[in-house]
Amino acid sequence: MRRPQSNRVLVLALAATLASPAVAQLGRTHPGQGYFAALDELHSGDLRRAERQMRTELRTAVKTIDSRWVDSIIYSSGLGEALYQQGRLAESLEQFDLSLDLFLDQAAWLNTVRFQQKPREATNLARRQPVWARPSRAVTYADMPRSFLVQYGQVNNSQVAAQGGVVRQAQYWKLDAEELARSIAWTLYRRSQLLGSLGAYDARTSAALNRISGGGLGPGGHWSTAWTELWWALAAAGAGDANQAAPHLDQALLLGGRYDHRLTGLAWLARGRLAAGAGDAGRASRAFSEAVASAVTYEQFDVLTEATRAWHEVATVSAKATSPPLVQIADWSERRSMWLPSVAARLGLIERAVLAGENASARGALGQAFRRARDVSNGLLGREGDRLLALAVSDGPRDEAIAMARQAMSAQSAMSRRRLQVRIASAWFDQRSLTPRSAREAFAGLLEDPSPMSWFTTPLDALSWMAAPETDAFDRWFAAALERREALLAMRVIDRQRRREVFSGQALSGRLAATRWLLEAPDGALPLGAAEPRARLDAAAPAYRMLRQEGLVARDKLRAAVAALEGSVTPAVRKAVAELRETIEARERLIVRIALTRSSTPLVFPPPIDPLGAKQQMTAGEALVAFHETGGDLYGVVLTAAGEHLWRIGPAGSVDKQVERLLREVVGTSPKQAWSVAQFDEASWIEPAATLGETLFADSRLDAATLERLWIVPVGSLWRVPFDVLPLPGEGEPGESEEPKRLGEVVTTVAPTPGWAVRPRASREAGEQAIWLLAAGSTKQAAFEGGDPVTAHTSATPPPPGLEPSSWMTKSLASAALIDLGDQPLRANPLGAELTTSEVGSREVASWSRLPFGGVTDVALVGGAGGEAGGGRVRRSKNAPSVGAAELHAVCAVLSGGTQTLLLDRWPTRGARARDFVGEWLNGVGRLEPADAWRRSLALGRTRPLEVQREPRLAIEAGDSPTAEHPFWWSGYLLVD
Repeated sequence: MRRPQSNRVLVLALAATLASPAVAQLGRTHPGQGYFAALDELHSGDLRRAERQMRTELRTAVKTIDSRWVDSIIYSSGLGEALYQQGRLAESLEQFDLSLDLFLDQAAWLNTVRFQQKPREATNLARRQPVWARPSRAVTYADMPRSFLVQYGQVNNSQVAAQGGVVRQAQYWKLDAEELARSIAWTLYRRSQLLGSLGAYDARTSAALNRISGGGLGPGGHWSTAWTELWWALAAAGAGDANQAAPHLDQALLLGGRYDHRLTGLAWLARGRLAAGAGDAGRASRAFSEAVASAVTYEQFDVLTEATRAWHEVATVSAKATSPPLVQIADWSERRSMWLPSVAARLGLIERAVLAGENASARGALGQAFRRARDVSNGLLGREGDRLLALAVSDGPRDEAIAMARQAMSAQSAMSRRRLQVRIASAWFDQRSLTPRSAREAFAGLLEDPSPMSWFTTPLDALSWMAAPETDAFDRWFAAALERREALLAMRVIDRQRRREVFSGQALSGRLAATRWLLEAPDGALPLGAAEPRARLDAAAPAYRMLRQEGLVARDKLRAAVAALEGSVTPAVRKAVAELRETIEARERLIVRIALTRSSTPLVFPPPIDPLGAKQQMTAGEALVAFHETGGDLYGVVLTAAGEHLWRIGPAGSVDKQVERLLREVVGTSPKQAWSVAQFDEASWIEPAATLGETLFADSRLDAATLERLWIVPVGSLWRVPFDVLPLPGEGEPGESEEPKRLGEVVTTVAPTPGWAVRPRASREAGEQAIWLLAAGSTKQAAFEGGDPVTAHTSATPPPPGLEPSSWMTKSLASAALIDLGDQPLRANPLGAELTTSEVGSREVASWSRLPFGGVTDVALVGGAGGEAGGGRVRRSKNAPSVGAAELHAVCAVLSGGTQTLLLDRWPTRGARARDFVGEWLNGVGRLEPADAWRRSLALGRTRPLEVQREPRLAIEAGDSPTAEHPFWWSGYLLVD
């Protein structure tokens, strides 16, 4: 609608009356004293009061007709920091996002500042500087006013009035320009930390970098360019471009190329972070030293807190770094009632004490560290205190330290930066703001194992993060691989997710197992790239090296004493047992201690897979198939020397039904079901086996004619599948008269993860094995009154009378073991011994992963694994434990202790023929490869007639004794090699 001419004249007249600038706002400087009081509350550790005050400042900030003014940048940044220190990271990021958005809306605010005064030298600052905080370079400090006049609006609004728009009368307000510049810089710095590697894909970070690098933020050639250079550097660092950031940090150090200023400390802090990330600990510590000096000079307590922690971190992990003056920093801060930097320094002192072995004094100091800063104890620094407390009690009972560490990990989980980043990346992926190409890189950066820098700087967050399955995030990473049809990436995703499932069931997220492997495993068993961290860890643990040698001596003494036994346990045996137990317990305590430090230990168990490297090492006839469930569908990935392939199998629920149908024909419907001879003569299992085989492998591109060696990584219900009965792809087509070639005719073994399937193999020494039989009570012996077939095939014996059948004793004296769980569930009692209340924990699954490492090379784990209906049911209610979880964790617990091969019985037949199979295998593994020994055992056992009287699952009938050709007898085993 056309505006009447009379209104147009009126507006022009009004604009003319507003041409003179207003000066009514000159009485107050923004931000005001309330804001600086809130900053003091923040740095004094009263985080909740600081939060409330910052919210008040933000609520009462200057608001214009259609937006907020630049002072809100300061308040939202301050509120974000108060929330950050409390560990409320998602809320903190929201405030920093608001701060950055406001900056982007008014990025050229420096052009509106009337810089009527230039910086001049502040001679008094150097005089009041403590000796320990003096910089290592010649410094001239800047003195400049805290407020400048800033113009808001326009003097001449004629053009706006003529063209339409909002008429803003020109006004001058007082603004602390330096504090605004600092808040913008701090927003960029803290967002970079919160987003981590995601900053490279963040639209706000990209917009900020583009806007700042585009220029025009302030007057050209002005001394305030140091501020914009700092913004540029921090934005570039946040985007992951350290090379772009470095020269701008150099320009940000001095105002006008001459003066240190209030933002100099933050520039040095950022330089230190970049140097630490590049692995230059010496340069990083020098930069952090300069940051501390500047922070003390200008009383920038936020920079002081950050630089103190960062300097202590690099000094702790590198001998090339200098040590920070923690005592002086703490005392200086406390005299000013600034408890946040004080706590940071005190925690550094406590960590020094713990690492020096002064655990008692460290525990006492921890009790006092937060006495004046209760809010801090509930925030991020409080979680660091929790880690140090667990570390300080690691010289006591091992389980107490682990329990405290788990509590700390649980509390840290709610404050985890990595978990926040995963949630953000997942949201971006769902919104399609993260493309599949970017998603594959972003999720790789987030879901891979913690980097050395993560262990150095945030060890508790790394532990907490690895305990989280993060299934949804892995689903999105797999979806990115699926959309781009990248089979190698899909194999990598499956491997990382399966390893994460393993970590979630291990003590301290797999860190204990990794430390044991690095300190104890043979060189040939470690994955590529582990030699250097192994050497570094071994060199840093001389006490462990000594205990390890003492353990070998004690083990040899015990073996000699046991070999000389002719009756009951002698005093010599008891003494040897006590000595060995003492060295094992001492080493276990040291492993817990190392796991809680900042030591960089790659998670070598289960070993990660490099799909391309694995493919190049495979030979013709070998294949690795990994199954994966996501979004209700089942997928497969196959890797061979000739190539790789990713395919969709179908709905997981449909596959579960097919698995159950096959198991009903092979296993039955009840673990107590008795079978007739006629039932064993039936071939009702052949059709469901063919159907399931077709479903799983039809699109796999496996070549049945050339396949000789197959590794299978199952998932969910596939852990219960008798793979040996499935026909190979292309075999068993309808109408064919010949018996199809089945997977049992090739060397087929199972692996818990793809990386375990293609791992380096330690050499096996051929020879006679000392085999122990561990049974879950006397009922197992009664079942074999005619003689245990295992002892008929091998030299296996029960543990010597008087020796406890614990995991550490078995691994010290035996080289192979048959562990019979009886009726105990798989997850509860893998050692096959009766549990008393006092023994719970020492004989559970996880105990097998503890020291001594190795010893028992081969383990047969039988009984107890039948699951519901003898293994015939694989579908469960929504809240029930997932099928396959018990198998996965039991397998990995045994393997993580150094066992190379595991034979797992998934449905017990509870008769003599089962013992025949296992006994023949144990007899063969000392001379043959485990897979070859198992094939030999099956070939012998399947053709021998069954002894009906010794098979409780076989109904007694007149007539000839059947053989064990039916898969009920032999297909329930998984060989994990």
